[in-house]
Amino acid sequence: MAAEPRPTRDQAAEEAGFADLLGRLASESSTLVRDEIALAKSEISEKASRASKAGIFLGAGTVIGLTGSLAIMASFVLLLSKWIDPWIAADIIGVLLIIIAAAVLYIGFNIARKINPKPEQTIETLKENRDFIKEQLSS
Repeated sequence: MAAEPRPTRDQAAEEAGFADLLGRLASESSTLVRDEIALAKSEISEKASRASKAGIFLGAGTVIGLTGSLAIMASFVLLLSKWIDPWIAADIIGVLLIIIAAAVLYIGFNIARKINPKPEQTIETLKENRDFIKEQLSS
C-alpha cells in the first residue's frame, strides 16, 4: 500500500493563496453584481421619470382639448350663429379646437417615442464585465 505524498510547504502556500483568491473573487463578484443592480435601478428610474413627463403632456393635452372644446365651442357657436347657421358654427369651432389638441398630443407622443426603456448603460457594463472575467479566467 503506497502512502500519499505529503504536500510541501510551497504547495500548501499555493493552495492557501488559491483559496484566498477564490474568496476575493466571490466577494468582488457579489460587489460587482450589487453595483450593476444599483446602476440598472438608477437608469430605469431616469427613464421612468421621462416617461412620466410624456404622460403628463399626453394627459394635459387630452384634458385641455376636451375642456376647451366644450367651453369655447359653446361661446363661439353662439357668436357665429349670429351670421351663420348654429350647426355650421359648431363644426368650425370644433375643428379648430381638435387641431390645437392634436398639436399638444403630437408633442407628447414625440417625447414618448424618444424614450428607450432598455438600460443601455447597464447592458454595456455587463458586457464589459463578462469580457473582463473571461479574459481573467483564460490567462
